[in-house]
Amino acid sequence: MPLISSLSGISCSGGSWAYVTGTATPGNGGSEGKSPFDMKISMNNHYTGTFLEPWGERSQQGYGIEVFERFVREVAFVEHGGESAGRDDRLTLMRQLAYNDLANDRQVVAAVQALEAILDRAANGEPDCIARINNEHGGLTLYRPGHAEPEVLYDGLV
Repeated sequence: MPLISSLSGISCSGGSWAYVTGTATPGNGGSEGKSPFDMKISMNNHYTGTFLEPWGERSQQGYGIEVFERFVREVAFVEHGGESAGRDDRLTLMRQLAYNDLANDRQVVAAVQALEAILDRAANGEPDCIARINNEHGGLTLYRPGHAEPEVLYDGLV
């Protein structure tokens, strides 16, 4: 059963689920009578818009899921886009794209690394860890309950 059909029994005030279920009609909060199959609609309507992506493509965006799709496509290209001997060349090509430069996203990378460490500890029976950025112990430190000293995840300044 498609996701849209499975959501048809859900109700929400303001007609938001009318967008999701495709039951939107003029007058009940629909977007010019178009269903999600015709136009991507987000319940976070102030964010929905048409954008020019860093790779030169125009897209209709809602919650930014398009970025994840692009990431998966690029990983698939690197890993499965030709002979295994050409993988390094494909990876170099992806690294040369301006929007793939993580050097400008140090804080985002640190947040992801912190979340990964916190989730890893929680999954291994050590919940309630806290990560801190740029303190006296390092750029990214993990504080674990019952331990006096933090684990330094990254020494440099974030």
